[in-house]
Amino acid sequence: MHKYAACLCCLFLLNLTAQAGNILAAGHEISNLAELQKLAAQGNAEAQFNLGKRYEDGHGVPKDIAKAMVWLEKAAEQGFAEAQFRLAERYAWWTGAQNGVKAVHWYQKAAERGHVRAQYRMGAMYGHGSAVPKDEAKAAYWYKKAAQLYQNAAEQGDAEAQYQLGVMYQWGFGLPKDYDKAVHWFQKAAEQGNTDAQFRLGGMYESGEGVVIVKIIDGVSVIRYGQGVKDGAKAVFWYQKAAEQGMPGAQHRLGMMYDKGQGVPQDGVKAVYWYQKAAEQDHSSAQYDLGAIYAEGRGVPKDAAKAAQWWEKAAEENAHARYKLILLYAYEHGAPKDEARVVQWYQQAAERGNTVAQYNLGWMYANGRGVEIDVFKAAQWLIKASELGDADAQCLLGIMYLRGMGVLRDRLAGCGLLRVSAEKRIKRAIGLYNDICVTGKADISKTEENRLHDEMTKLVKSAEGLGLLR
Repeated sequence: MHKYAACLCCLFLLNLTAQAGNILAAGHEISNLAELQKLAAQGNAEAQFNLGKRYEDGHGVPKDIAKAMVWLEKAAEQGFAEAQFRLAERYAWWTGAQNGVKAVHWYQKAAERGHVRAQYRMGAMYGHGSAVPKDEAKAAYWYKKAAQLYQNAAEQGDAEAQYQLGVMYQWGFGLPKDYDKAVHWFQKAAEQGNTDAQFRLGGMYESGEGVVIVKIIDGVSVIRYGQGVKDGAKAVFWYQKAAEQGMPGAQHRLGMMYDKGQGVPQDGVKAVYWYQKAAEQDHSSAQYDLGAIYAEGRGVPKDAAKAAQWWEKAAEENAHARYKLILLYAYEHGAPKDEARVVQWYQQAAERGNTVAQYNLGWMYANGRGVEIDVFKAAQWLIKASELGDADAQCLLGIMYLRGMGVLRDRLAGCGLLRVSAEKRIKRAIGLYNDICVTGKADISKTEENRLHDEMTKLVKSAEGLGLLR
């Protein structure tokens, strides 16, 4: 996920049709590829756009993003707003500052031609300071332009416009934040089958944001609304609507509702069913939860191998899954003990700058657990963790300096590291520092090193201590 994704996490791609000449659509699709290519080569902007879209989607031609970009850019340079927007979307989701600048350039071009989605994106980019300096005034300007078009389209019954207007009221993008109006427009769009609106509406009923609930108290109807008023049954209703249309996020939330018994009776079998639906679409949270269900045997027979299978799938994006895999492979919780896999997950976490993983990886290289003994690699990872202030790493690295393991023997550096670690209340460092560096009555030995950490006690710390849940 690159740096522009954060500003777009609440924004969804829209597919509005043309409204009053403000939203330029792709026009009719030319079915004959040869004719399309001929027209594109002759400079027809619409044909260039459609040809670029074909290459982008792999529709009737082999998928080729490079060729897609060429044709989209040709159409965009002729002022074809939908091509400008699509080109901007591509650049926005690629890494690098240069791509961010190009994204803003094409969003602005499309926005100035009245493309509502581009106007919305411009508001978001200025609002979050992504690829442009943060500018609340410019964000408000573009959001308001988009809001006017969305309002007109929403009142004419366009479901996507209704949904997007709901998002703007929910988050206060270009409009005053108003949960009641957000629910109103989400409801309108959801009733037309818009999955994003169904999912958002389910979320608002689950959290109690802006929903209206009529309670009968002593025979009198009492209307309650606003934050904290929840309706789990309605949340389930709307999640189910979106889930049945294949939306993985809704399938995951519906699985959670059945798993926890919120809004419906608790049902492990149905929880597994919906988790699996979402997991098979690469929804990492669903993969993690499905792994947990198999690990604990809730609604399915307990199966550590299947738990590992789903956690492996989730681990690239889900830190909780990485932590669970370390526990699973290190301690044989029904799965084969596999220290090599533990090393693999520590390596991934260590490369992300996780100091505890760096320490544990260094320890495993120093002791040959899951890998061949390599004191140089051990020192490399312990140095990284020590420089970031990990007290355990400073203690073990101090020992390595005193023994000349993986580093040049250096009593001054070794004692310095032990002292720093001791000041952080690491008991073994306190004892070694006093015995070796202060009184000089003892020398570091292999026995002392083995006593530093018995076997794998440091392999897994608490979830918080591991830092893998950050």
